[in-house]
Amino acid sequence: MEHYTGAMRRRNLARGLGMALLMAGAAAGQSIYPPAHPGPQLPAQKPGVQPAAANKLPPPKARSRSLSPTARANSLPGQQFRTAPRPNADFNPTESRHDLKVGNFYYNLGNYVGALSRYRAAFRHDPHNAQGLYRCGQAAKKMKLWQAARNYFQLYLKKFPRGRKWKAAGKQIRKLNRRLARFRKHK
Repeated sequence: MEHYTGAMRRRNLARGLGMALLMAGAAAGQSIYPPAHPGPQLPAQKPGVQPAAANKLPPPKARSRSLSPTARANSLPGQQFRTAPRPNADFNPTESRHDLKVGNFYYNLGNYVGALSRYRAAFRHDPHNAQGLYRCGQAAKKMKLWQAARNYFQLYLKKFPRGRKWKAAGKQIRKLNRRLARFRKHK
């Protein structure tokens, strides 16, 4: 094992002092970096003279989408031609599972805002993630967002009519409908 000698102590102190001086200069508005090279100097332009036209680029052409004969024949009169839907750019099942785990962690801590955020991200990364959608409803219910919770449970039943939690989701919807009806009656 190497001993920490006086020379090492002095060297480290000098390094620290040098850094402190640099930082003091930066605090005073001076740059801690050396001045940049100004680059090549361009010849001075005469006043009122335009630069050469060769340096100017022509404006970009407007692109027009013309339909292929097949697409034109298959489209109905007065109907815009639509391209094939783009695949979901956010689709990432691995990220979805990770967001679900982190959301469960937040939910068990009682951080329902963080949990709802992670559950929504899980559902965004994988729209076939039934558990993420159901847990969105649970987290919204814990936050007393009754309308949002009911919407999440209804979406769960719409997307996964025979999912694992379809009975529980139906029960939650009925409870939330009663609660919302009471809430509206008291207003």
